[in-house]
Amino acid sequence: MVELKRKSPEPPIISESLELPDGYQRWDWYKPGENPNGVWLNDVNQMTLDLQNAGDEELYLYTQHEIFCESAVIKQTRTTPNWEGGVVTFCNCKHLMRTYTKETWRGIWIAGLCPRDCVNNTFLFVGRIEHSFDGNYTLGQWLAKNHPAARRAKLAHKNPRGDVYDPQYGYSVVSYGRRYHHDTFTEPVNHCRAVETYKKSPGSTLREDGTVPKWWRDLEYVQRGTRPPVFVLSPCFLFSRPLVWTSLDPKRAALRITAGRLAGTLVNTAPR
Repeated sequence: MVELKRKSPEPPIISESLELPDGYQRWDWYKPGENPNGVWLNDVNQMTLDLQNAGDEELYLYTQHEIFCESAVIKQTRTTPNWEGGVVTFCNCKHLMRTYTKETWRGIWIAGLCPRDCVNNTFLFVGRIEHSFDGNYTLGQWLAKNHPAARRAKLAHKNPRGDVYDPQYGYSVVSYGRRYHHDTFTEPVNHCRAVETYKKSPGSTLREDGTVPKWWRDLEYVQRGTRPPVFVLSPCFLFSRPLVWTSLDPKRAALRITAGRLAGTLVNTAPR
């Protein structure tokens, strides 16, 4: 890869909402290089190699928002991808994309860029779907069994940027349909997706004022008769600082390409 000289980034846009809880997802779960659960931190070379080896495997590339760069550290004020607890999950973003008809989501790649004002659309993450679940409830069950510490770190009613909604009465017998209703779960009062709302969100239970909190939508969203699955990404390449970007510019839409094609567009932004 060649080094590209770039302009200095514009001042960061920290948040569109002044009502969000303070803070951002923590990076101190990880050390540079390889970590447990298939997580790689700031490793451009390994990511490039994995994408090249993946070749024609399907990949969705999009640009996120509410990401900013401060003191050379990339910070995310939202929840997806969620790297809290040492396991990377993808639950609360690109709802429509996740309802695309697929025989299986396993093996598909998802890649997210920071906004343009955050150092030329630098990468925040690139990950391959290792596990797919039909909703937050079954993801929580799987985490409780296989990664209980990670689940605790991700609980939305305890972590303002967690992405796992906790059933009020635990993982006892809950009818299948009730697994997708917000009132089955503990309300995450001081959570970034509890303080923000959508107007007339598709597929979600509406309140009398015509809005729905974003955490309700995460659970109840339906499009074309399909509920969006939720994912665990492994391997997943995370970048806590601006290191690599792509000449592609998907903006907020999901650009469908291949892993190999993305590998051929990568540009290293790290200083020599």
